[in-house]
Amino acid sequence: MSETPAIPVQSATPRTPDPIIVANNQRIPPASQPVGPGIPPPGYMYKPGVVPPLLVRVKKTYSVDLVDAIFALVMIAVGYLFWNWIWPHQVTYWAGEMMRQSLRYPGIAVPVYIGIALACSLVYFRLRRLHITTMAIIGAALIMVGALPFAIYDTTPLYVLAGLVLVVSYVVWHAYAAGTAISARLGLMTSSDLLNQSLVIPFGNFGSWFTAIGSLIRGGRKAKQLVFAIIGLVVALPVFAAVLALLMQADAKFYTWMRLLADSFVHINVWTFIWQFILGLLVAAYLFALMYGNARRLRTATVNKGSVRSVAGGARRIAPVALAAPTTVLCVMYGLFFAAMGSYLFSAFSSHLPDQYTYAEYARRGFFELAVVAAINLVVLGFTYLFVERSNGAYPVSARILGGMLSGLTLLLVATSVSKMVLYISQLGLTRLRLYTLCFMVVLFVVFILVGLWHIRPFRAGAPVIVVVALSFLVMTWANTDGIIANYNVSRYLDGRQQSIDATYLGQSLSAAAVPPLIELRDQTTDQKVRLAAVKALTQMDNRGLQTRIPWATWNWQWSKAAQLGER
Repeated sequence: MSETPAIPVQSATPRTPDPIIVANNQRIPPASQPVGPGIPPPGYMYKPGVVPPLLVRVKKTYSVDLVDAIFALVMIAVGYLFWNWIWPHQVTYWAGEMMRQSLRYPGIAVPVYIGIALACSLVYFRLRRLHITTMAIIGAALIMVGALPFAIYDTTPLYVLAGLVLVVSYVVWHAYAAGTAISARLGLMTSSDLLNQSLVIPFGNFGSWFTAIGSLIRGGRKAKQLVFAIIGLVVALPVFAAVLALLMQADAKFYTWMRLLADSFVHINVWTFIWQFILGLLVAAYLFALMYGNARRLRTATVNKGSVRSVAGGARRIAPVALAAPTTVLCVMYGLFFAAMGSYLFSAFSSHLPDQYTYAEYARRGFFELAVVAAINLVVLGFTYLFVERSNGAYPVSARILGGMLSGLTLLLVATSVSKMVLYISQLGLTRLRLYTLCFMVVLFVVFILVGLWHIRPFRAGAPVIVVVALSFLVMTWANTDGIIANYNVSRYLDGRQQSIDATYLGQSLSAAAVPPLIELRDQTTDQKVRLAAVKALTQMDNRGLQTRIPWATWNWQWSKAAQLGER
């Protein structure tokens, strides 16, 4: 006896029936899904034992208009400029009789590029009729303030980190500009906005850029012709450059006609253009998807307060005693450490050295180790806050007491290590490592004060911690750290407060900010050895291409000033 085949029931009008029951009481997606090959039509019923057809994954679709299409094209240029301006430039120069090459990092191009990117986002949001709040405008202004030092000061290792911070700040700023932030206030939820804006929204809407570009191609005849013409010209640019360069070399008269453009085309690197253009398309798709998703509220609620709190609640499974025991041991270890130091615990505050110690031995032994210990303590407190089990939502009293004790002991550790480093610097001068670590410890001291106060009486500590860290980093980028190091060492040596100076370090390890202090050292010192060392340091600085013509994107005021001083 043959089985009766299942009868599909088609609906003439769109409707949303109840979920369809299949074999073994399992459900399949509602019939509101589109009908297509391999997708069961609305109302399709299956008999027990009959294997249902495979469901086809529905392709994401995006609604785009002319504004989206125009901005998709604009983002191609923005994506290309990201690599062309921000990527380090290789510069060839003469050092004496030797030709050398070095990398020049972006300077004035950074604030220019950030300004263009912010302007594109603001214009796009306005065209999408989004209300740009005053806080969003202030945020954009602060981002520009963070970008301006690239045009003023020469590049230091700190600026590599500053560039990353700028990119992250620009991405997260979209949440507040478009009103899609998980939390309107700064705090722990800001990290969730970072995840949402950097990964979920741009990659969740990555296909929107391709849809917007495709809409031009699928548009009217004129739109198609325009798009194809633009694509053809862009793709053919390397060919134009290569042919023009060859023709210029083939005929002297043609070379004369084209001499104003010769440098631009003769020195063009075709392969560099190709890889920058290809990778620029990825940047274009990423940035457009970021703006498009925020403007249209697509995938912006994937990470929300509910999901964050759910994950946080699920992670808080560690019993308080399991974390209280190791924290207690840490506190005891620090107590023994301070007891062992005894009478010379605070000797650095009075510039007094313990017996049988030199300045170098006393300061070096322990400072960097204590800095790492302080950072570890911050991680321990953060881990406890995130994973300790709550009772009726309340933070355990034991964790609060031990956390307060650990914060207090860490403050004592930080104060001791900072005093030792200040004593060391006063005797032997500044270096980048000493200055950066000292600033890190000062910021850590302020953070532990806030953390300690939170353990005594809970308050919204996330916002002030973020503000302190952000403002401290902003101050560091504007502080001209290399200039501070060079001026400090030279001035203290010239007035006799410092017995020696490492002029070689100033010339080899610091940026162009060291040129004016080195010139001052060369002209004012009475020690011939020091003068020769300063002259050698200035020569080393010049041998790094100080007098070389550099790409405009890498120009900064400090480098320009140092080059002018070096010509005298």
